[in-house]
Amino acid sequence: MNDDVADPVAIVGDVHGCVDRLDRALTILPGIAATIIFLGDYVDRGASSMQVLDSLCEARGTLGRRLRLLQGNHDAALLDFVASNRPFSSLADGGLATVRSYLPKAATSIARPIEYFRQSFPVRHRKLLEGLETHLETESLLASHAGFNPDLPADRSPASLVRGSYPDLFDPSVRGISKLAVFGHYVQSGRSPFIAPDRICLDTGCGTLPDGPLTALILPEYRFLQFR
Repeated sequence: MNDDVADPVAIVGDVHGCVDRLDRALTILPGIAATIIFLGDYVDRGASSMQVLDSLCEARGTLGRRLRLLQGNHDAALLDFVASNRPFSSLADGGLATVRSYLPKAATSIARPIEYFRQSFPVRHRKLLEGLETHLETESLLASHAGFNPDLPADRSPASLVRGSYPDLFDPSVRGISKLAVFGHYVQSGRSPFIAPDRICLDTGCGTLPDGPLTALILPEYRFLQFR
């Protein structure tokens, strides 16, 4: 599945509402990589989730299949809310920042701002969220938001790869999956990627930590770029 990936490849960690860092990445990476993979969590926490989705819509139109957008748990929660009227499960984990980014400046005049946000959510943003992939896999790479379940390493379900959480991935004694696993989701407090021989975490705190950079991995050369 998903083996139509041309080298070199750029894999980018969690964005979390930071449009300035995203736009810097989208300016540089198309000139470096044939395929650009984002690992999800585009929204919440940072102040510019609406602008992030705008930028990704524009990049999708320009780059086509060169741009592969994976789904993160925050993106899934937002889609659940705007498309299915389910509770906004990430509201207390940065979701309020997403709501604010969509409200007009005179938001104090809106009686029910969260419901206004849901009903006025742009169609093109919803379609972007609906088109996110759960993972991308080749013979040598598994790219997903949450990594893989060490107890069920063959599981490729959204519950595992998008919404799961596996701190044991950072235990060197935990067995890998015979290919490189690249993921985000787990904030690295030192603002540098976690690097092991068979797994790499690229969530370096963009939108979550003060001055957290957006980090990209360039394969096959194993080179890292950070956008601040």
